[in-house]
Amino acid sequence: MKKFRIVLLFTAMFHISYSQTATLIGKAYTITGKKINVALFSAVRNPVNQSYDILKEISIDSDNNFKATLKISEPTLYFISYGEESKRIFLESNDSVIIDFTNTNLTNLNKLAFKPGSQKGLSEVIKYTGNNPYRYNFYDSLFNHVGSLDDEYGEKLPTVADRESLKEKLNAGIQYLNYYSKRYRLDSSFYKSALSEIRGSYLDRLITILFSLPKEKFQAEYFKDVEDEDFTYNKMNNSRKYFMAIYSYLTYYLRYDELGKSTKERKLESIYNNCLNKLKDKQVRNFFLTNIVASSLEDHPENFDEILDRYTRDCTNKEYVNSIESLYKEFNKKYINVTLSDIILKSTLLKSLKDSREYPLQNLLSSNKPIVLDFWATWCGPCLMNMPYAIEFEKKYYGKVDFIFVSMDKDEAAWRKVVKEDKLTGRQYLLKDGFKNEFAKFLKLTSVPRYVLIKNGKIKDFRGSSPIVKDAFNKLLIDNL
Repeated sequence: MKKFRIVLLFTAMFHISYSQTATLIGKAYTITGKKINVALFSAVRNPVNQSYDILKEISIDSDNNFKATLKISEPTLYFISYGEESKRIFLESNDSVIIDFTNTNLTNLNKLAFKPGSQKGLSEVIKYTGNNPYRYNFYDSLFNHVGSLDDEYGEKLPTVADRESLKEKLNAGIQYLNYYSKRYRLDSSFYKSALSEIRGSYLDRLITILFSLPKEKFQAEYFKDVEDEDFTYNKMNNSRKYFMAIYSYLTYYLRYDELGKSTKERKLESIYNNCLNKLKDKQVRNFFLTNIVASSLEDHPENFDEILDRYTRDCTNKEYVNSIESLYKEFNKKYINVTLSDIILKSTLLKSLKDSREYPLQNLLSSNKPIVLDFWATWCGPCLMNMPYAIEFEKKYYGKVDFIFVSMDKDEAAWRKVVKEDKLTGRQYLLKDGFKNEFAKFLKLTSVPRYVLIKNGKIKDFRGSSPIVKDAFNKLLIDNL
């Protein structure tokens, strides 16, 4: 009985120690014309809302100082950012971290030279107390020894010739982590997180080789490490880079033969099936099944409802499932069969190519026929490629479906020139204020081409299929006649 009490006491003490807090204190610099906060982000993207959660925003006082107390339930990797600066910090209970964003060394760490384990230079950037202050130096120290974990290729993609250097960098990173962890007695939770960051970075970059590799030269042995990797939730937890590696594995590596030529329906089905069949770890499978469904919600492929039905059975995390179902109801309530507000209908102005007059949106949507809004721009290659197919459908459904071509161009002269030179027919309009227009914001219109189908003033398809995918686009029209 006494032994049992000791175990309970130890368990309670452990729980209490990780129900405590960590403190962040620091100084920011002035950003002319802007007042922003220091933000603390999660390391792994939220699978439901598709973003890295902002866990806390820390306000800056009049002297550009900031301070925050954080609840720390368990040792966790975070990203802290201000302006264009971002750093990894691994926080534990009882930590106190002082970050000086005004120190130029923070943005020029690559210029620092110090021996393994030396804190010279870095002590001017970050000061700290806590369980093990050397944790805060590791990623900066790693950068100086093996390079950045973040993308260093810029516009130049890695090639097959870079495989060996990528592997050398992986081994050097792991070797340095082992040395550093042993020297400064870093705990296992930090070690596992850092190891996943290093290995995830390697796997993600290795997969990126696909984009510079001609299909006829693909060889499986180039990607043996990807094939052999056991993707688990424990590796992904507390690692942004390992999350990206799994995402790239599902989205690019397993779909190599489909890249650039599959419909959004095929893409959704393919990624979903790969996730279900290739990810053996239940937690990571639930996470990415949720991620896949959530990311397809607004695109709304024709097979989305079918995949959603499968998802509710395949995903064993009911909290995820409930969140997705709630998100879907919210989406339908806001966008499907929703009547556009009078404010948007009256305030949204479109300039006609034909007579140069500005017409409110309500005038253009007065028809009882289905109306396809084709959003495009002169600088958008896919838009111009799809336009002839849309015009072909316009002719096919003449008198049954109205097509309105809406340019998002800022340059009216450029818009008129392209329409004239390319001999684009149909009802051509220019949307006033483009992407900043309230109608565009309501539609979450951030890129083109985009196809929206409206009937009787109600949105029937928020993000329709492209007319170049003829069967899907034809079905969209037939279903709404």
